[in-house]
Order: sequence, then structure tokens, then C-alpha cells
Amino acid sequence: MKIEEEQKELKDLFTTYWQYLALKTTCTLNIFDHIEQGENSIDRLSKVLELDRTALSFLIDGLCTFGFIKGKKDGLSLTQKGSLLTEEHPQTLKYACMLWGEEHLTAWQHLEHTLKTGQPSFEFCFQKPFFEWLAKEEAANKIYHKAMFEYARDDYALITNFIDFSTHNVLMDVGGGLGALLRAVRKKMPNLSMYLLETESVIKLLPVNYSNLFSAISGDFFKEIPPLADAITMSRVIHDWNDAKAEVLLNNVYNALPSGGKLYLIEIIKENLKDGAALLNLNMQAICNSYERTLDEYKVLLFAAGFKFICTKPLNSLQSIIICEK
Repeated sequence: MKIEEEQKELKDLFTTYWQYLALKTTCTLNIFDHIEQGENSIDRLSKVLELDRTALSFLIDGLCTFGFIKGKKDGLSLTQKGSLLTEEHPQTLKYACMLWGEEHLTAWQHLEHTLKTGQPSFEFCFQKPFFEWLAKEEAANKIYHKAMFEYARDDYALITNFIDFSTHNVLMDVGGGLGALLRAVRKKMPNLSMYLLETESVIKLLPVNYSNLFSAISGDFFKEIPPLADAITMSRVIHDWNDAKAEVLLNNVYNALPSGGKLYLIEIIKENLKDGAALLNLNMQAICNSYERTLDEYKVLLFAAGFKFICTKPLNSLQSIIICEK
């Protein structure tokens, strides 16, 4: 590559956040939703949302350029890509879009702290560990867990193709957020007894009809996990915690299972990614002082808790299922 081409690539890279933050702000202001509902002109959007018409016009031009909106200024409509950022779309990614432009962005803007100290820049900025802070911030808690649900809905949609849950009597998803994994299992296992163990601040976000799908139990998985199930799933939970915390959590899982009970961990196995999860690791350290692990690192934690490792199965292009037995 010629030096001029590399210069252009770098210059383009420096302002890529413009596009993302424009998109995130559009979601935050519900502009996509309003267009979907018929507010399809800049004049009307400006009036209804109380926005500056000139700035809104620039934003709409950008969204048209990048393929989220189509049409003229008095006849706007959403493209398929734009509709994915509306609240009611069954495959919505609205909250996933909004998530990365708030406290995560603030932590990344102070990445120098993590590089100099090895400690989370999030705690430097917000004076509390990430999940402790999140539980007290109602708006951020909602965005985070709805975003995680949107990722999990897609990531775990085919979970029953890889795990035969019919061999179990009761399944518990520990730290399962808004229950995306359990919903996927329910589609194939209508009679399986299922529990979600989550904090009260998360359970409050569940839809009113969740009890038709599973039972929710409020608790702290670092203190105790109720011994109700012969199978436990934990999806993208261990990676949120350092080794000391992960050991406590896995010990509690072990104590909750009967002899022969199964643990299914869904995690990224570091060596399976081409980039070794480099920037993802940096993000995890900056936010919650954790990191993505190799399979051998997971085995060390699992063996220490008393588990027998059985096998791994690829779930999707990023994540694997680590299957263990008590």
C-alpha cells in the first residue's frame, strides 16, 4: 500500500466515531421510531421532537448517505437497516446501538488510566465498579440489559441445536439478563422447568408475561445459588469477572448442582478468534477489570471448583459452549 493510501486510511479512521455517534443520537432521540410512525418530514420531526431544523437536516443527510433513511426531506422512510433501529422491530438493535456511546465511551476516553495503572478506567471515571454502579443507575441499567438481550437473542437462537436439554429435569440460567437464552430453549422445550437467577434491578425490566416462559428468582450469585436445577447455564458471565471473583461464582454453581449435574458455559475462547480478542480484552479491563480467557484458563478455574471438563462445542462465529459435569 502506498503511503498516500495509508494516510487516507488513517484520516478516515480518526473520524469514524462521527457516524456511530450520529446513529446513537438518532436512536436516543427516537427519530427512527418517529419516521416509522409517519413523522416523515424534517419540518414535522423538528417540530414534534423540538430539534433545530438545520442541525436535524444535516443529520438526516448523513443517515441517507449511510443507508439508514431514504426519500426526500418531505417524504422520508426507513431502509431495512434503519428499521432495525426502531423499538418494535422483532430483530431490533436499538439498545445495542445506544449502549456504546455513554459510560463505555467515557471509560475509553480515559483509557490512559488503565494503561498506566492496570485498573479499570470506568472506576476512575464513575467511582464505583461497573455492575455496582449499573444497579443504581436506572436508565443505564435499562439500556445495558436491553442491549445485552439484543445480542443474546441472536447469539443463542440455535442453542438447542448444540445442547440436548431433554436430558435434564430443571434448567437454571444464572445471570441470564432478560432471559434470551431461556426463551430460545422454551421454543423447543415447552415442558422443561426453567429458572432465571438475576438481581432485583434486572428482574424489574422483564416483560409482564415472562412468567409464561420461566420463573425468575432474585438473588446474588456471589452469595448463593439455589439448588433447584440439574443443569445450569451461564452465558457471557465469567468473562465479566477476574479470577478471584470467577472462582467464588463457580464454587457456588458447583454447590448448587446435584452429583452428575451439568454446567454449560457460553464464552469466547480467546484462541479461537483471529485477533486473540485483543481490543475486547482491553475493553473488559477498562470496564470491569476482567478479560477473555483461553480454554486452558477456563479449565483451571473449573477444575479448582471441582468440575469435570467434558468438551467444547462451537455455538457461533464468536462463542463456544464449554460443557462440564459435577
